[in-house]
Amino acid sequence: MLGPLFSTVLNMSITASVVILVVLPVQRLLKGSSKVISYALWAVVLFRLLCPFSLPAPFSLLSLFQTSATETGQMAYLPAPSTEQVPLPTPAPSTEEVPLPDTPSPAESIPRFDWMEGAGILWAAGVVGMAGYSLVQLLRLRKRLVGALPLDRTLRLADHIDTPFVLGLFRPKIYLPSHLSDQEQALIVCHERHHIRRGDPILRTVAYAALCLHWFNPLVWLAFRHSGRDMEMCCDEAVIRELGPAVRADYAACLLRFSAKSSLHFSAPLAFGEGDAKERIENIMTPRKKLPLAAAAAVCLCLLLTACLGANPQKAAETQNTGTDDPTAVSYFSPTAPSLQSQLETYLKLVYNQAYSPYYEDLRYEMSSYQGSRDGDAFTATFFWTMYNQDNSGLSSTGEAESHFTLQATGLMTDGIVSAIEVMADISPTGPDAYNIPLADLFPNAGGPVTLTGQIHGYDLTPGARTLSFDPMFLLTAENDAALLQDLGIDPDSLPNGYTFYDLLHQITTYPIADTVRCQTFVAPEDSPRTLQETTLDQLIQTLGTNTFAYDITVEDGQVTAISEHYVP
Repeated sequence: MLGPLFSTVLNMSITASVVILVVLPVQRLLKGSSKVISYALWAVVLFRLLCPFSLPAPFSLLSLFQTSATETGQMAYLPAPSTEQVPLPTPAPSTEEVPLPDTPSPAESIPRFDWMEGAGILWAAGVVGMAGYSLVQLLRLRKRLVGALPLDRTLRLADHIDTPFVLGLFRPKIYLPSHLSDQEQALIVCHERHHIRRGDPILRTVAYAALCLHWFNPLVWLAFRHSGRDMEMCCDEAVIRELGPAVRADYAACLLRFSAKSSLHFSAPLAFGEGDAKERIENIMTPRKKLPLAAAAAVCLCLLLTACLGANPQKAAETQNTGTDDPTAVSYFSPTAPSLQSQLETYLKLVYNQAYSPYYEDLRYEMSSYQGSRDGDAFTATFFWTMYNQDNSGLSSTGEAESHFTLQATGLMTDGIVSAIEVMADISPTGPDAYNIPLADLFPNAGGPVTLTGQIHGYDLTPGARTLSFDPMFLLTAENDAALLQDLGIDPDSLPNGYTFYDLLHQITTYPIADTVRCQTFVAPEDSPRTLQETTLDQLIQTLGTNTFAYDITVEDGQVTAISEHYVP
């Protein structure tokens, strides 16, 4: 799936663009200082282009853009496209073949392609195209170097090249045109050996790899050009320091000569004449006064910017507020998240509807006597829960029946959103509170096998392991759950296929797989409706996601005892 990968690269590119827009004007301020400092600033740009993760810091300049990092340490300006489909427990898989209605398959009813996926394909084509073109150029250059005469361990003399250059990553060689004078050769060899000592061939290759990944970003092309110019100027300055100011004029003439003759492509090895010859000549011909304080200030500025641009902004502290009229009750929420009480009420509505809707009509609920508190990420809430209903048998048709539950919810919150939850009930008629009965024990058929519907997120079939990671979800239909859908802010008439899958907690659990696990997958004989058919665990794993994105699993005594594909109309 190229969509999520391109989304990550796009977010990295946006972050790097911000850094580039800061680095470029700062380099103008550092114009009178050594080019080593300017060149060092491009390291943070390269880091942002290639690494999606960074550590948070309170002084990050990226905090000016009102964007914080995700839990994984990535800057996220655009949300990653989700390929997840969102589902809840349904009846256990039948032991018989189940004929299904003649309706479109899940692959036809669920969109699998969006604009981000299309952009990802275009991006990948550009990456492959640039890398392929560079490889072709490199092979053509190597063909021209056949027969080059070795002068020593690193020097080679060639007849069919116009300009000197360094070729190779880990054992780089310096290639010189055969028509160089002794003075030109000495100056050029000194320059190219500084490239090799500093590891420039490797750094330039990594920079070109970053350019391939971000080929769609014009600021990255600009940064690639400017960083190459600064790299060459660093080596120019090193040559003048090593050989003395007396060689300035000869070195400038050599630069001027080979800048005109350089015909190597930007993706080829380091060429002596690369970069803006005018700027390079002005740089080496301009004497610099030794100003220790100015140099120290430039170094400090470089280090400060590296730290401020390389770190992610810290997340804003979570705000606190009261969520009920009770002054002792406290609910916690972020500016973009509903209150804890609201989230618990939504969760319980989903759970109770799932458990009781097969038995009762017109379910509705009330939460009262609510008290909530929080210690760090952990929360505790106690409250009174009332369910109003009518019996399907018609015995309660004259009025609503009430069921009362005293509940206590505990769990964790992440960024103001409930991320883990456990609900216990207190059914003791007298005495102190005793929240020791799991909520599921209050539901019909409690204590037996539990059947869940959701997504399989991973598996491990190695001997001695055999585990399945599963995200249970809630299936809501416009026909049966209209009132609940409206409570959740979903218009039942807006559902294209009359159903939706609601995932409130995104809580993935890993279960052991029983040795006697029973598996079923869909088969579709010609001119016949699809049916569920017995299969092996290995065969089911091989077909994951091909017929449907939803699966039913049966959990008994903590183990998965049955797995089957779930039909989605």
